[in-house]
Amino acid sequence: MRVLRFARRNLAVILLLNIGCANAQWVLDPEQSSLSFVSIKAQNVAEVHQFRQLSGSLNGAGSVRVEVALDSVDTGIEIRDERMRSMLFDTQDHPVALVEVQLPEAMDLEVGQSAIYQVPVTLTLGLQTASAVATAKVSRYEDGQFEAISIQPVLLSTTLLGLDRGVEALREVAGLSSISSAVPVTFAVSFVKAD
Repeated sequence: MRVLRFARRNLAVILLLNIGCANAQWVLDPEQSSLSFVSIKAQNVAEVHQFRQLSGSLNGAGSVRVEVALDSVDTGIEIRDERMRSMLFDTQDHPVALVEVQLPEAMDLEVGQSAIYQVPVTLTLGLQTASAVATAKVSRYEDGQFEAISIQPVLLSTTLLGLDRGVEALREVAGLSSISSAVPVTFAVSFVKAD
Protein backbone atom coordinates (compact mmCIF):
# COMPACT_ATOMS: atom_id res chain seq x y z
CA MET A 1 0.00 0.00 0.00
CA ARG A 2 2.82 2.38 0.92
CA VAL A 3 4.56 1.57 -2.40
CA LEU A 4 1.34 2.36 -4.29
CA ARG A 5 1.00 5.73 -2.54
CA PHE A 6 4.67 6.51 -3.30
CA ALA A 7 4.17 5.62 -6.98
CA ARG A 8 1.04 7.77 -7.18
CA ARG A 9 2.85 10.68 -5.55
CA ASN A 10 5.78 10.36 -8.01
CA LEU A 11 3.38 10.11 -10.94
CA ALA A 12 1.64 13.29 -9.78
CA VAL A 13 5.00 15.10 -9.54
CA ILE A 14 6.00 13.92 -13.03
CA LEU A 15 2.65 15.05 -14.47
CA LEU A 16 2.99 18.46 -12.82
CA LEU A 17 6.52 18.85 -14.21
CA ASN A 18 5.34 17.91 -17.69
CA ILE A 19 2.42 20.33 -17.50
CA GLY A 20 4.83 23.03 -16.35
CA CYS A 21 7.12 22.37 -19.32
CA ALA A 22 4.20 22.36 -21.77
CA ASN A 23 3.01 25.69 -20.37
CA ALA A 24 6.47 27.29 -20.50
CA GLN A 25 6.20 30.25 -22.81
CA TRP A 26 8.45 32.07 -25.22
CA VAL A 27 7.46 35.12 -27.26
CA LEU A 28 8.60 36.05 -30.74
CA ASP A 29 11.26 38.76 -30.88
CA PRO A 30 10.18 40.92 -33.84
CA GLU A 31 13.57 42.67 -34.04
CA GLN A 32 15.31 39.34 -34.66
CA SER A 33 12.65 37.76 -36.90
CA SER A 34 11.81 38.02 -40.58
CA LEU A 35 9.43 36.56 -43.14
CA SER A 36 10.19 37.09 -46.83
CA PHE A 37 8.67 35.88 -50.08
CA VAL A 38 9.57 36.07 -53.75
CA SER A 39 7.22 37.01 -56.58
CA ILE A 40 8.09 35.99 -60.12
CA LYS A 41 6.59 38.08 -62.91
CA ALA A 42 6.91 38.24 -66.72
CA GLN A 43 8.36 34.70 -66.77
CA ASN A 44 11.73 35.42 -65.19
CA VAL A 45 11.72 38.64 -63.13
CA ALA A 46 12.01 37.77 -59.43
CA GLU A 47 11.56 40.31 -56.61
CA VAL A 48 11.97 39.83 -52.86
CA HIS A 49 9.31 41.20 -50.47
CA GLN A 50 8.76 40.95 -46.74
CA PHE A 51 6.32 41.48 -43.91
CA ARG A 52 7.49 44.01 -41.32
CA GLN A 53 5.21 43.06 -38.39
CA LEU A 54 5.28 39.60 -36.84
CA SER A 55 4.15 38.42 -33.43
CA GLY A 56 3.83 35.01 -31.91
CA SER A 57 4.63 32.45 -29.25
CA LEU A 58 6.25 29.09 -28.58
CA ASN A 59 5.19 26.82 -25.73
CA GLY A 60 6.99 24.02 -23.93
CA ALA A 61 5.28 21.38 -26.06
CA GLY A 62 6.86 22.87 -29.19
CA SER A 63 3.71 24.52 -30.57
CA VAL A 64 4.61 27.63 -32.57
CA ARG A 65 2.06 30.27 -33.51
CA VAL A 66 3.08 33.28 -35.60
CA GLU A 67 0.70 36.06 -36.61
CA VAL A 68 1.63 38.04 -39.72
CA ALA A 69 0.19 41.56 -40.07
CA LEU A 70 -0.66 41.59 -43.78
CA ASP A 71 -0.84 45.40 -43.82
CA SER A 72 2.90 45.38 -43.11
CA VAL A 73 3.77 43.94 -46.53
CA ASP A 74 6.81 45.76 -47.89
CA THR A 75 7.70 45.37 -51.56
CA GLY A 76 9.78 48.53 -51.77
CA ILE A 77 7.12 50.25 -53.91
CA GLU A 78 4.31 52.00 -52.03
CA ILE A 79 1.63 51.70 -54.74
CA ARG A 80 2.36 47.98 -55.06
CA ASP A 81 2.06 47.59 -51.28
CA GLU A 82 -1.35 49.27 -51.40
CA ARG A 83 -2.49 47.06 -54.27
CA MET A 84 -1.37 43.92 -52.46
CA ARG A 85 -3.24 44.97 -49.33
CA SER A 86 -6.51 45.69 -51.14
CA MET A 87 -6.46 43.45 -54.23
CA LEU A 88 -4.54 40.40 -53.02
CA PHE A 89 -4.80 40.04 -49.25
CA ASP A 90 -8.03 42.02 -48.62
CA THR A 91 -6.57 43.25 -45.35
CA GLN A 92 -9.70 45.19 -44.44
CA ASP A 93 -11.54 41.89 -43.86
CA HIS A 94 -8.53 39.62 -43.23
CA PRO A 95 -5.75 41.64 -41.58
CA VAL A 96 -3.76 38.70 -40.18
CA ALA A 97 -2.32 35.48 -41.56
CA LEU A 98 -1.68 32.69 -39.06
CA VAL A 99 1.26 30.29 -39.27
CA GLU A 100 1.26 27.21 -37.02
CA VAL A 101 4.11 24.73 -36.60
CA GLN A 102 4.73 21.77 -34.32
CA LEU A 103 8.34 21.39 -33.08
CA PRO A 104 8.15 18.93 -30.16
CA GLU A 105 11.61 17.41 -30.77
CA ALA A 106 13.28 20.82 -30.67
CA MET A 107 12.24 21.30 -27.05
CA ASP A 108 14.71 18.53 -26.10
CA LEU A 109 17.69 20.46 -27.47
CA GLU A 110 20.38 21.22 -24.92
CA VAL A 111 21.69 24.77 -24.58
CA GLY A 112 24.14 25.41 -27.42
CA GLN A 113 22.72 22.64 -29.61
CA SER A 114 21.23 22.95 -33.10
CA ALA A 115 19.40 20.43 -35.26
CA ILE A 116 17.70 20.34 -38.63
CA TYR A 117 14.06 19.27 -38.76
CA GLN A 118 11.44 18.64 -41.41
CA VAL A 119 8.39 20.33 -39.89
CA PRO A 120 4.78 20.52 -41.01
CA VAL A 121 3.52 24.09 -41.41
CA THR A 122 -0.09 25.23 -41.59
CA LEU A 123 -0.88 28.66 -43.05
CA THR A 124 -4.30 30.24 -42.65
CA LEU A 125 -4.96 33.20 -44.90
CA GLY A 126 -8.47 34.59 -44.92
CA LEU A 127 -10.81 31.62 -45.25
CA GLN A 128 -8.18 29.33 -46.78
CA THR A 129 -5.76 26.97 -45.07
CA ALA A 130 -2.78 25.36 -46.78
CA SER A 131 -0.14 22.93 -45.54
CA ALA A 132 3.54 22.65 -46.42
CA VAL A 133 6.72 21.11 -45.08
CA ALA A 134 9.62 23.34 -44.04
CA THR A 135 13.24 22.36 -43.52
CA ALA A 136 14.47 24.45 -40.61
CA LYS A 137 17.55 24.68 -38.46
CA VAL A 138 16.51 25.13 -34.83
CA SER A 139 18.99 26.35 -32.20
CA ARG A 140 18.75 26.79 -28.44
CA TYR A 141 20.89 29.44 -26.79
CA GLU A 142 22.20 30.04 -23.29
CA ASP A 143 19.87 32.98 -22.59
CA GLY A 144 16.82 30.74 -23.12
CA GLN A 145 16.33 31.85 -26.70
CA PHE A 146 15.15 29.54 -29.49
CA GLU A 147 15.79 30.35 -33.13
CA ALA A 148 14.42 28.67 -36.26
CA ILE A 149 15.76 29.49 -39.72
CA SER A 150 14.61 28.01 -43.02
CA ILE A 151 17.52 26.36 -44.79
CA GLN A 152 15.64 26.12 -48.07
CA PRO A 153 12.61 28.05 -49.35
CA VAL A 154 9.12 26.80 -48.59
CA LEU A 155 7.07 26.74 -51.80
CA LEU A 156 3.52 28.00 -51.39
CA SER A 157 0.80 28.10 -54.03
CA THR A 158 -1.44 31.11 -54.56
CA THR A 159 -4.02 28.68 -55.95
CA LEU A 160 -4.18 26.63 -52.73
CA LEU A 161 -4.45 29.86 -50.73
CA GLY A 162 -7.35 31.15 -52.83
CA LEU A 163 -5.35 34.12 -54.12
CA ASP A 164 -5.58 33.52 -57.87
CA ARG A 165 -8.24 36.18 -58.43
CA GLY A 166 -6.11 38.75 -56.61
CA VAL A 167 -2.98 37.71 -58.50
CA GLU A 168 -4.85 38.12 -61.79
CA ALA A 169 -6.09 41.56 -60.74
CA LEU A 170 -2.51 42.60 -59.91
CA ARG A 171 -1.27 41.24 -63.24
CA GLU A 172 -3.89 43.24 -65.15
CA VAL A 173 -3.39 46.53 -63.30
CA ALA A 174 0.40 46.28 -63.70
CA GLY A 175 0.15 45.27 -67.37
CA LEU A 176 2.24 42.13 -66.87
CA SER A 177 2.28 39.07 -69.09
CA SER A 178 2.29 36.74 -66.07
CA ILE A 179 2.73 36.39 -62.30
CA SER A 180 3.76 32.94 -61.07
CA SER A 181 1.42 31.06 -58.72
CA ALA A 182 4.47 29.47 -57.03
CA VAL A 183 5.80 31.62 -54.17
CA PRO A 184 9.08 30.76 -52.41
CA VAL A 185 9.04 31.81 -48.73
CA THR A 186 11.93 32.05 -46.26
CA PHE A 187 11.89 32.81 -42.55
CA ALA A 188 14.03 33.41 -39.50
CA VAL A 189 12.17 33.53 -36.20
CA SER A 190 13.58 34.07 -32.75
CA PHE A 191 11.75 33.38 -29.49
CA VAL A 192 12.79 34.73 -26.09
CA LYS A 193 11.62 33.51 -22.70
CA ALA A 194 8.54 35.40 -21.55
CA ASP A 195 8.86 37.33 -18.27
